[in-house]
Amino acid sequence: SEKALEEEKEALLFFGCRSAAQDDIYKEELRRFQRVGALTHCFSAFSRDQPEKVYVQHLIVEQKDLVWRLLQAGAVVYVCGDAAKMAPDVRAAFRQVVSHFAASESAATDFMERMHEDKRYLEDVWG
Repeated sequence: SEKALEEEKEALLFFGCRSAAQDDIYKEELRRFQRVGALTHCFSAFSRDQPEKVYVQHLIVEQKDLVWRLLQAGAVVYVCGDAAKMAPDVRAAFRQVVSHFAASESAATDFMERMHEDKRYLEDVWG
């Protein structure tokens, strides 16, 4: 519908795995999603493809301006992956972004708590 087109939202993906050559099994699908506009931004972190490891949480902080703009616009965050290390590190990266832009640490805490309460920060984690 016309209204749906007017309300088109951005979709941002931070994707991480060990190696592009071995683990990037959705590369073609993600490119297709970008071509058709279903995915507006895609950032990939391959932790073993360079001497210094790069993880999704590094890219989140690196893209803080974009992340903050989308969070301010009501973005919903879905985190999927390892519960032991990845999920807490990603949560900390989002907290770092919010803290960078928030007026105070208490405002950052409130913002993150509201995201959880409003089901705008969701985790599907395992391990």
